[in-house]
Amino acid sequence: MSKLIAETTSIDYKIALEETKPKSWLKSVCAFANGDGGMLAFGIDDNGRLTGLDDPQHVAEKASELINARIDPTPSFHQEALEEDGCRIVLLRVESGGDCPYVYVGDGSQIVYVRSGNQSLPASSVQLRSLSMRGLHTHFDEIETAFRKDDYSFETLRASYFERTGDRLTDTDFVSFGLAKSDGLLTNAGVLLADQPILRQNRVFCTRWNGLDKAKVDGEVLDDQEYSGCLVKLLREAMDFVDRHNRVAWTKTDDDRIETPSYVMRAVEEALVNALIHRRYEIGGAEVTVFVFDDRLEITSPGGKVDGMLPEDADLGAIESVRRNPVIADLFQRDALHGAQRERPQAHTGAHRTRSELRGTVHAEIRR
Repeated sequence: MSKLIAETTSIDYKIALEETKPKSWLKSVCAFANGDGGMLAFGIDDNGRLTGLDDPQHVAEKASELINARIDPTPSFHQEALEEDGCRIVLLRVESGGDCPYVYVGDGSQIVYVRSGNQSLPASSVQLRSLSMRGLHTHFDEIETAFRKDDYSFETLRASYFERTGDRLTDTDFVSFGLAKSDGLLTNAGVLLADQPILRQNRVFCTRWNGLDKAKVDGEVLDDQEYSGCLVKLLREAMDFVDRHNRVAWTKTDDDRIETPSYVMRAVEEALVNALIHRRYEIGGAEVTVFVFDDRLEITSPGGKVDGMLPEDADLGAIESVRRNPVIADLFQRDALHGAQRERPQAHTGAHRTRSELRGTVHAEIRR
């Protein structure tokens, strides 16, 4: 218990069990089940000091009763009664659930809670959709839409597929690759790979800023482009934009010269691919952005890390590969819809680094 020094995303302190106002702690149970799990500690105040419980057996029994009555479906949980420094406490551990969304039912309302930092808050519409997909064990790009395949064209996808594989993309391939259903309706993956911009959020905004930031100065924007449509097209156009602003230094040798671009395009391509195939397309009003500054390139994709983990909580030596949109990811990987783009001859690899800012977006930064 000496290690529990503050309330966090996965720990909530309660000085006592509220029986008349159970929502005060049941919302955390609901949020933990909808997230990565967590623990409530009864008998500890908000400052982490042990206060103890008079009757831990009653607390454990009443907590179980209220969870079973007020959380639907009932999450998996277990309890421990401990004594430390003369204080008796109850630890209630809630497992991350697979039957999302878990709903608090009481007081004439039904509310889905999620964890945000050390708070349990009502889920947003986007979070509700994500929880529903998790409960159905599906992903956004696998969901069938109302758009019919025959109403749209896929010339960019077909041409890229033929260029990479030498085979023509057939109607059967659309079904086997998960881009359409046998009834002719597109999945969201198929929608994102159509030539037409069916989803408004399927866009990329590219800007070349004048200077080191977005300060309001004369001539602050040197180039600004908006692209929409097929993911393959978005990748190529974003690559072209960066390449157009990729300044090249060179060193003269005895019989040749060595060029050193500001950004190695292969690294840029991987960052763009990740931004496009792993973004949260259910988030409206947001786009992938590509910002080129004098000293760096920033690529931002809507949506945090798939498992919700923050950088400080991650074991960097054992990070699992989790795909938010597996149909799209499989197609790009299997059929090589992207590949090594043109590199200037004899270019040095150059230094580059990536980092993640996982509170709302995934952000890659490549410095010169």
